[in-house]
Amino acid sequence: PQQAGPLWNRLLGAAGVGPRLRVAFLHERTAETSGWTYAHEMGRGEVQRVFHERVETWACDDVLVGKNDEQLLKQAVERGADVVFTTSIRMRPACLKVAAQHPKTRFLNCCLNAPHPLVRTYYPRTYEVTYLLGMLAGILNLTDRVGYVAANPVYGVPAAVNAFARGLRTVRPNSHILLRWACLQDPAHPLDFSDRQDVEIFYARDNREPEGTHRDYGLVRRMPDGSLQPLGLPVWRWDTFYIEIVRSIFDGAWDSDAAGARAVNYWWGMRSGAEEIDYSKDLPAGTLQLLDLMEKMLHEDDLRIFPEDLFAQGHVLHSPEATLYSPKELMEMDWLDECVEGGLPHYDELDVKTHTLMSINGLNTLKGFVK
Repeated sequence: PQQAGPLWNRLLGAAGVGPRLRVAFLHERTAETSGWTYAHEMGRGEVQRVFHERVETWACDDVLVGKNDEQLLKQAVERGADVVFTTSIRMRPACLKVAAQHPKTRFLNCCLNAPHPLVRTYYPRTYEVTYLLGMLAGILNLTDRVGYVAANPVYGVPAAVNAFARGLRTVRPNSHILLRWACLQDPAHPLDFSDRQDVEIFYARDNREPEGTHRDYGLVRRMPDGSLQPLGLPVWRWDTFYIEIVRSIFDGAWDSDAAGARAVNYWWGMRSGAEEIDYSKDLPAGTLQLLDLMEKMLHEDDLRIFPEDLFAQGHVLHSPEATLYSPKELMEMDWLDECVEGGLPHYDELDVKTHTLMSINGLNTLKGFVK
């Protein structure tokens, strides 16, 4: 798409038609330099396709967090935006500030477990995807260890790691996970596990992101030449989030959701069509059939990923307050399954950018946790 500098660009809308709803998107990166931003832009395009003349959308990329994000949010309001989506958690502080000044504009931030009556949040249930990919790793792996590269120690990440462990041990009960963190600089322990001959299959970070930005990529196999063969890649369906949220505004559900000025978090999974997995076409037919069956069970809410009793590292028992783990309990998990080798990072090991993430949405148990 044509670029118009770092400010507002790529206007979509039917010429000559007065749109009923004006929707702005703010991105920290561009679609050309970030797979994350590209996916959100695809979602924006679907909003325009579905609602056509009923909406007008535009995007602003290369937002400089802490420098011009607040200014650009105000510009979106001045331009007449009825809805503003911000696709980086690092923009949440500016969102809260501008939303307080413009309560008639609807603000949303793409993050987990940080909703506010003025700024709603939205994010996929990543643990459902990692559970299935853990199963796939167990089916394909030839050793008793697989790798997992976690992005940052923020809400939802331990649940994703633990779900991967549950999936893995469903089909290979004695397996273990070697955990590494993309946010840590550790040349002795590379993120492709090339130092470990017993780890060929692992959950990898996304190399399509700019340096210093850490996102999930998916399950891969390291080939003898060092290249990575994709086995199963998560697809976050941002179009589902954007279309359904915009539809809720049109049909009045948005206002009913906000009854009592409560905070709203759209945490959607496979049942909502908010995520799926792109599997390698080279996988055995029987494996694909099994994974398809498990996906159907998730769609129908017939699969319990986390049993009632789970053991963390050190064989510490964890149980939900009720029969099932609540969304809040899953989001706020701050422990790792006992089959995981490696721990949560120490706060003083993290760089400045990750400290910023931690201050916004980091696990409370890690804040100030130093060696």
